Amino acid sequence: MYLKVRNLSSHYGSNLSLEGFSEIRSASIGDDSKELGSSFFGMISSLLFGFPVLAGLLAVFYSKVLSSRTLLVLNGMFIIGALSSFMTGGRFTAFTFLLMYLFARAIGPVKLKKKVKYLLMVAVSVFIIISSQIFLDRIGERDISQVAYLLKLCQPKPFAEKLLSINPNLVTLTIYFEYYVAHGVNQLDVLLSAPDPQNFPYWGAYQLKTFVIMFNKLGFDIINSTEITAEIINPGVYFTEIGAMYLDFGSFFSVIVTFIFGVLLGIVWKRYLVLKTLSDFFLSIIFLSLISVSSIVSLVGAGYFSAIIVSALFVIIFDLLYPLPVTE
Repeated sequence: MYLKVRNLSSHYGSNLSLEGFSEIRSASIGDDSKELGSSFFGMISSLLFGFPVLAGLLAVFYSKVLSSRTLLVLNGMFIIGALSSFMTGGRFTAFTFLLMYLFARAIGPVKLKKKVKYLLMVAVSVFIIISSQIFLDRIGERDISQVAYLLKLCQPKPFAEKLLSINPNLVTLTIYFEYYVAHGVNQLDVLLSAPDPQNFPYWGAYQLKTFVIMFNKLGFDIINSTEITAEIINPGVYFTEIGAMYLDFGSFFSVIVTFIFGVLLGIVWKRYLVLKTLSDFFLSIIFLSLISVSSIVSLVGAGYFSAIIVSALFVIIFDLLYPLPVTE
């Protein structure tokens, strides 16, 4: 990591921009040999990246009974995990961390104090501002002539025209936001209109790519994400949760799997309301996070989400063997 930052620093000079940090991650993702050549222990470390999320949720769930020092350590682990992801370009990972923490606070056993609400509002605002700055770093300064054609894409138009009069980059930023929110449905239409890929369906290999890499290290021969992206139309875009399910399970079984997800959410949520266990709390947050952004992106398909699944399995197994205390 240090070498990567140093190399970028020499490339950008003394003024290392936010774009530079983002390029660390982009360069790693684009290196196909890295996927195939990384060590087995490297895969294991990737699958353990979800434990900072668990630390933050533990701090929320047991905030009534844990000492202030323990809460400080747990919250510190959560913040360090989110920041380390964010500073290496993983904005969506940091967004997921923040989203899950917000759901934890919303359904957790302790009502939010005004001070905590303000802190969360500040955290969300800072995240949006820095993400916007990363995007603006990438596109550079633009004048009116370069972005005027985008006005027809902005809604409402009077608002877009006002932004244009203030700063042309704000119009581009508005398009960026609208694109992230709405392009998943558009790309889903593109996906369903295109011919099916050669090895379709992928039976989980599209979304659970990190597990696929690990199993292939153990001697299995499962199609990997590099081979999948070479087959599908518009690789690198979001297809919504429905699109990801379609690629993995086809038309019929994607409906069945989605139905099973809904049933499991109902069971887990009912158990949490009655039993108040940590495992049900964690699983409820995972399902709520998946549903809240399902019209945009498949969180399951994000590489880091495999690590969150591993941490959830750890909690479930530990809770079965050594029942954790419940909270009221």
